[in-house]
Amino acid sequence: MRLSAIHLLSHKIWVFKGNFHRKRTDFFLKETFGILYTPSEVRDLLHRIGYKYKKPKLVPGNPDVDAQEIFAMQYEIFIKNKKANCKVLFLDVVHPEHNTLAASGWIKHGQKRKLNTNSGKERLNLQCAINAEAYQVTLIESETVNSDSAVNLLTAIERAYPLSKEIYIILDNAKYYYSKLVKEFIQISKVKLVFLPSYSPNLNLIERLWKFFKKKILYNRYHANINAFRLASINFFKNINKFHDEISNIMFGELELI
Repeated sequence: MRLSAIHLLSHKIWVFKGNFHRKRTDFFLKETFGILYTPSEVRDLLHRIGYKYKKPKLVPGNPDVDAQEIFAMQYEIFIKNKKANCKVLFLDVVHPEHNTLAASGWIKHGQKRKLNTNSGKERLNLQCAINAEAYQVTLIESETVNSDSAVNLLTAIERAYPLSKEIYIILDNAKYYYSKLVKEFIQISKVKLVFLPSYSPNLNLIERLWKFFKKKILYNRYHANINAFRLASINFFKNINKFHDEISNIMFGELELI
């Protein structure tokens, strides 16, 4: 039995409200319309009304949407009007764990592909900044992330741009960026810190780089020990230029609003 147009509209609204799962859809159809669909018929129905089976996107639970919109607008204006000797970078910290991440790929039907794993107890502390226009990367590794390591990265950034008059660094609100040590460095530096609105990782362009890094280094890749993992990770950033076209594609465009 096929659903009527009214039934389809009712079902679309029900799915739109967050009832993603096929079994829930099966139950809804049976209880609401008295129609019993097989699993394959439910899948066909969901495809027919424009749905695709995929994971929802994780976003912060309580962002300030207005603040994000204002920040994005001000950023676009600043980028268009800034002077050539002014650089803009996005900064963040990532802690990749030494463990294999399984990702979807083409495997012959009826076969299984085994993927070695590690304990996942060891991780790296990588602090990185990426140029918003040239995609040049400045990276340091540290035993821990604190105000000392923050100053070390800011110093490395300043050295990487000796001809720049001003360096604007867009970053999150981690408390060590507000420390006395960082404030003292900023006072005698050409670096200026620009803080993102709270709960706004979507506005930080470097998040796109982290995603690309995971794709190249973590997904479906086994590193026998922490040293091999560290070498692969550091080499990725040292040889970032060979991925320039791919990085340009993911970095290009406006800031992403929720």
